[in-house]
Amino acid sequence: MSYQFDSETELILTALIKNLEPDKKVYMVGGMVRDILMNRSVHDIDLSYCGNVRKYAKRVADSLQASFFMLNQKYHTARIIYPSQSGTKRWIDIVATRDEDILIDLAHRDFTVNAIAIDLQDRTKIIDPLNGSLDLRRKSLHVCRKDSLQNDPVRILRAIRLAVQFNWKISSETLLSIKNNA
Repeated sequence: MSYQFDSETELILTALIKNLEPDKKVYMVGGMVRDILMNRSVHDIDLSYCGNVRKYAKRVADSLQASFFMLNQKYHTARIIYPSQSGTKRWIDIVATRDEDILIDLAHRDFTVNAIAIDLQDRTKIIDPLNGSLDLRRKSLHVCRKDSLQNDPVRILRAIRLAVQFNWKISSETLLSIKNNA
């Protein structure tokens, strides 16, 4: 299964691929993949990049004539702000792939529904080691790891927002983790 986007998103994805070094990988991740699998429009572009995020994001921003800055130095996260043809701004967030291994990266994400990746160079390749797509179909929210909420308590708020926004059930394990880490 391959995913097609509106022409502006395709333009951005083409620039991302064009500026990719031959030995590097980039993956669509997080809310972007969740929206794709839920057949929702994609607005923000979330990526995981195996390599030097700063250099890659700068090259992509320059080719798109967009703004670029480091959103988080510690976690090697860059943001590109693309001036959309409609006059709105599109955010492209690029984060370093943990240990340059997408499976390790996905295992450390917040919830299984956000721990799915699509290889940008081969959109038929869905990487779903924690069965997040099944949880999407079941409308069920599960933490990826027992220490997920302890590691980042802001994820508690994200769990509640996602459950309310999409009318999902929070799993008993995740509810217990919320109570223990609130």
